[in-house]
Amino acid sequence: MGTVNEMRSAGLFKLINNTDIRDKINQLEQNENLDRILLPSITRRAANSMAYVDQNIVVNKEDVGPFANIRWDDLRINFETLCKDSQFLASITFTRSVREVYIRRN
Repeated sequence: MGTVNEMRSAGLFKLINNTDIRDKINQLEQNENLDRILLPSITRRAANSMAYVDQNIVVNKEDVGPFANIRWDDLRINFETLCKDSQFLASITFTRSVREVYIRRN
């Protein structure tokens, strides 16, 4: 967006006669600013929720990297207890919302 900022600073942005193109450039810049400012903030807030979820769902497997093939049999979950844990339920809800925001942004 550096070139766009330079054009604005020099008063040259108005030289783009096509309003659709100007609108698209403005939207792109707004999205970039949102990604740069908002998403890191959301990620920081989500870290505590994700950590709480991770503490309560135990994986009985050595390889738990991002591409690990984890099945339900590999998880040790006490559903009865977790369904009564309001912090766990709130954490699941929040992390799901964050995931949806990231999916929509990409």
